[in-house]
Amino acid sequence: MTWQLQASPQTQTITRAARPPARLADALTQGVIRHNLAWRGARAAQFDPVRIESVLSAALAGDHQSQWELFDLMEDTWPRLAKNIAELKRAVTSMRWSVQPWAEADAPPTAEAIERAALVEHAIWRMRPDAASGERDFTGLLGDLFDAWFKGLSLCELIWEERELPNQGNVFVPRATHWVHPSNYALTGEGQLVLRLDQENRAAALPPYKFLVATAPHRATHYLGAGLLRPLAWWWMAQNFAAEWQLNYAQLFGVPIRWATYAAGTPSETITRIGDMLANLGSAGWAAFPEGTNLQLLEGQKTAGTSPQEAIQDRADKYCDLLILGQTLTSDPADRGTQALGTVHERIRGDVIQAAADWLASLLNQQLVTAVLELNYGEADNAPELRAEPVRQKDYLAQARRDQILLQSGVELPRAWFYERHDIPLPGPDEEVIRRNTPEPLAPAGGPDAAAAQAGRADAAGWAAEPPSDAIAAAKAQALGQAYRGALSPIRALILQARSPEEAYHAVAAFFRDWSPEKVFTVTEEALQLAAAAGAAAAASGRKSQET
Repeated sequence: MTWQLQASPQTQTITRAARPPARLADALTQGVIRHNLAWRGARAAQFDPVRIESVLSAALAGDHQSQWELFDLMEDTWPRLAKNIAELKRAVTSMRWSVQPWAEADAPPTAEAIERAALVEHAIWRMRPDAASGERDFTGLLGDLFDAWFKGLSLCELIWEERELPNQGNVFVPRATHWVHPSNYALTGEGQLVLRLDQENRAAALPPYKFLVATAPHRATHYLGAGLLRPLAWWWMAQNFAAEWQLNYAQLFGVPIRWATYAAGTPSETITRIGDMLANLGSAGWAAFPEGTNLQLLEGQKTAGTSPQEAIQDRADKYCDLLILGQTLTSDPADRGTQALGTVHERIRGDVIQAAADWLASLLNQQLVTAVLELNYGEADNAPELRAEPVRQKDYLAQARRDQILLQSGVELPRAWFYERHDIPLPGPDEEVIRRNTPEPLAPAGGPDAAAAQAGRADAAGWAAEPPSDAIAAAKAQALGQAYRGALSPIRALILQARSPEEAYHAVAAFFRDWSPEKVFTVTEEALQLAAAAGAAAAASGRKSQET
């Protein structure tokens, strides 16, 4: 089929100006495609192996619409395929999508790069679609474009608007997006994607900045011949026929067989009445037969193993899982394996999700981000990068331990980042807060006299006016260590009195029997702090000996 390109007033290119020309601006804010309902003509029962091969071959010659209708019918009638597509699409669209300002390596982003990133972020997250017209926001755009990951091609229209921002003045940003049905575009003999103007093979080139084109070839060939669903088309056809055969099998042999024996020479009228009774017995639940009729209800046939129809359906579902998700263990609850195998399968699924998200992010960076910058700055230099990162479950305990180690090591952490990291609201200047109760310092073993003697040693060392931090750590470690040795003396005595490790274990367990978990946690935390202080004291002592 040859498509003739017609001149279109909307193919005007933008000049390198801060604002697009008025003619182009008017075209950007108006819709190009008439989004009417497109009915599907073919039914699943009409697809046999010959027709499947014909449709897939015609797609290589440019008939993308017939192939799309086949893929759409597959998704509509194959539950496992619909489930896998929806699962992968939800995983990709629900990732953490962020806009990162452009920056040189090992250098912070410039003020201009931050401004451009802020404009792109506003453009994608502040869309205002009209739901009644089928318009979509950025999340809907992700799902519509992601359709190309399975079918090979998808087209979305951008509806722009001029908007005033407080810090950037009037800007052009997308107001909404709209998915384009394949009946509205075609391919020329040279492989160029064009808009269909009418049924007379007239077409127009895609207007600039109006459409996002998503192509996802999964092998080295034209995207119409490399859709992910092409290898599944034959198995979809096979499981359709298998389902029909299975239904007929259940209809014939899944219900009890009604068997009636009548005597030889029975009049034909009586035989007809017996036949009617047998036919109505399944729905009526009762029957009246002439005397001498022997009625039997034979149980429906049962098979010990899997039927050929079930085997075909199971194999089709398995291939669908492997092709879409990369594995089967996380999709089919009947598959069971070791925990290690499940971890491997989950990692493979995660790799597929990340690869799909990276493809989608690259597409949006090349087309949507570039369009926003060129329409507002006249060029797309220092373009920000749209990224997709998985949302992982936080391990708050591990984070708290890591942060505690970093803080004790002297690493400075940003306050706002620290609160956001632990999902804690940042307290306001006049907001009442809850603080950790600082425990009273433990007196050294030996009572007040020992503490006074320790203080005297500190004064003699010249620490009274401005004691150095290392010396304070050493003094604290020594005092706390003596106190803990005194506090743990009963446990030490129990261990020394025991005649075996088992006896010591039971004696210590009995000693702590009335301790609450909170008390054990508090004592353990204090012991960890004591160990940190002792380590600091040892380090300070080592440095002091080196200096002397």
